[in-house]
Amino acid sequence: MIPEIRTKIEARLGKPILYSKDCEVLAKSIEKVCGERIGITTIKRLFGFASGTTQPRLYTLNLLAQYIGYKNWETLVSEIEDSKNLSVVLDYKIRFDDAGEDNINLLNHQVSISLATQSVDINEVVKLCNRFGRQKQIFPFLIDIIAIAVRQKNIQFLRKIYKLPNVFDEQVHDHFDFYYVGQTLGLMLRLNPDIIDELIETLAADEKAQRYFIEWFVDEDHLTGYYGRMLDVYHKYKNLAPQDNLFYYCLKHSQAIQLDDTSKANFFYKQIKHIPVDTSFHPILAGRYVGISISEENTSPFSKESPLYNLISYFIYHEDYQTAITFLLFLCRELLGRDRDDWLIDIVSTLIAHFKEFHNRCKNHWGIKIENQNLIYIAYVYHLKGDFNKAWTYFNKIDTNLFDPFFYKQIKSDYDKVRLILKPQ
Repeated sequence: MIPEIRTKIEARLGKPILYSKDCEVLAKSIEKVCGERIGITTIKRLFGFASGTTQPRLYTLNLLAQYIGYKNWETLVSEIEDSKNLSVVLDYKIRFDDAGEDNINLLNHQVSISLATQSVDINEVVKLCNRFGRQKQIFPFLIDIIAIAVRQKNIQFLRKIYKLPNVFDEQVHDHFDFYYVGQTLGLMLRLNPDIIDELIETLAADEKAQRYFIEWFVDEDHLTGYYGRMLDVYHKYKNLAPQDNLFYYCLKHSQAIQLDDTSKANFFYKQIKHIPVDTSFHPILAGRYVGISISEENTSPFSKESPLYNLISYFIYHEDYQTAITFLLFLCRELLGRDRDDWLIDIVSTLIAHFKEFHNRCKNHWGIKIENQNLIYIAYVYHLKGDFNKAWTYFNKIDTNLFDPFFYKQIKSDYDKVRLILKPQ
């Protein structure tokens, strides 16, 4: 077992193979991933824990190659030979061109080496994070490395992302840097759901992963897939503060709606109603709560006397523009989906009257995206009020390329629904 292949197998397994009993763990993992068996004695012989001179069968070697993501053994060996030659060239070039002690190009070099060898050297990544973890360039580096690690099913590295030194420090870095790391991990897991079972417990139990991945990259488009499964394990580890519970119950309610499971939707709505929500809650949570509550109480007509309207008024009149439109987006999404036009008309009209203009007011990326998505509901309300010119004016300002990737299907569905309604008959 040459070192390069052994490293890839250990990365896929998520642990080093140091003892004879580790071969038994590997045998079970291979059977689970590939649906085929390799004898434990054969594995022990390959890793030097059992004596014998019998050459492994090609079937065995091909199965090992498939376990780590290759078509067959020949493809694996050929790639390793090619990558050895390329990595020597890259390593020489970087040492010759970038010998400076603190040259940030070492990050790009490590990405090139990882692409060349189709593996991630955990020790080297940790060293680079120790050295450059407080610099902005660490984030595009990590985004590239995470993408490589997921494609190569490097469980060992993926379990350690949120433990990398100096990176996830809120005193040094912007929150959006953490968000885009989580977004990359989530988007890659969408494409590789077969590895999520090996990562769920680690990510769900890690406080930084809880915050910067599960809570910040809320993958609503995959609530019925990998993210929904992870959400349940996360809830097992998370404390039971009101906001934590509301976060979980609202998303479980959305999951039930996506599955068209009325019974489960009713169950989670009852849990939601037991939580005393007030103005201290995050605007996204508050918006989800109000929207779900109005939608579930669909026999109750719009009323300014409703306690829910007091919460709406607070976020419109007593918060800044960006907080208000964030609250509005997550509220309107629920209302449009459940045809609560009576509430939509008043809420959006009130917001328009208070803030006047809803385009190009925000300067940061998050605000620009929220503003853009809210134009769907503003255009719809103008249509309901009979102002068709303004409806089309606002609708034509929408940039679908700015829709958030974590609920792209959901927001695109609203966009298409409103476009059909606005279309002249």
